[in-house]
Amino acid sequence: MNRVAKLKSQLSNKLLPVEKLVNLFICFLAYSFSGWLAETIYMSVYHGHIVKRGFLIGPVCAVYGIGSLLVVLILGHFKTHPFLLFLCAALLTSMVELLAGIFLSRFDIRLWDYSGDFGNIMGFVCFRNTILWGIMSLFLIYMIHPVLGRVISAMPARLKEVVCYSAMACLALDICVSVYSSLHGVNNLVLLSQVLARGISFRWMP
Repeated sequence: MNRVAKLKSQLSNKLLPVEKLVNLFICFLAYSFSGWLAETIYMSVYHGHIVKRGFLIGPVCAVYGIGSLLVVLILGHFKTHPFLLFLCAALLTSMVELLAGIFLSRFDIRLWDYSGDFGNIMGFVCFRNTILWGIMSLFLIYMIHPVLGRVISAMPARLKEVVCYSAMACLALDICVSVYSSLHGVNNLVLLSQVLARGISFRWMP
């Protein structure tokens, strides 16, 4: 019996990293979707019609997912030092935003431009947003991620695996299609925004 129990313990320990990766990927999906939703709502209200945000076809802005996970994984141990956490998170997330902007520019895609703002670098980052990302990171560490972590932990393992692997397959396909389309001169972002703008409009002025 002791050998059986020991074997089960060893198997459990081997599976633990996989479970952690599944949980992290679900966190990535949640933050990517939240970022996409926030940007889509803001830009749609600003322009008066539905605006598709993000490089990918699906409802995700990966830069939010990547940035959020990096803050949680790298800076989580600064939780007892709020000001240091704020500074490091502001710099880290701004670096992610800068690299994302440079990457997208290679496909002739410009989703944001801060060229007219104070302290901007190549128009991809600016002082105002750096401060904003730092503040949002504090909310992430102290409020949002602990709640999301509890929700994910309460999910059945089988359900998490189904969600993770299904989303991973869809995301991989989306990345391939989006990159291929961009390399061949088809901007999915512009195309979908034009279709949505023709189909749905809620202009405030007649």
